[in-house]
Amino acid sequence: MSTVEQYIPEANKWEQLLPQLQVARCFSCSCVLDNKIFVIGGTNNGNMLSSVEIWSAETNAWSTSFETADPVFAATVVPF
Repeated sequence: MSTVEQYIPEANKWEQLLPQLQVARCFSCSCVLDNKIFVIGGTNNGNMLSSVEIWSAETNAWSTSFETADPVFAATVVPF
């Protein structure tokens, strides 16, 4: 999956929020920090990923960043 969706409670529906991710992935983990969305790891066609994509509210665009030391999937991430 390469789309990101947001839930609108007032309308009880989901809608696509952002441009598509650069790499389609499932079982990724994500968090929000400093007005940015981080999507970390996951799998793509059975391949475990260590890539990180960051969406910036300022640019409304995804960028790639550092990679994790090891591939990560179905994990939990906690920003602090």
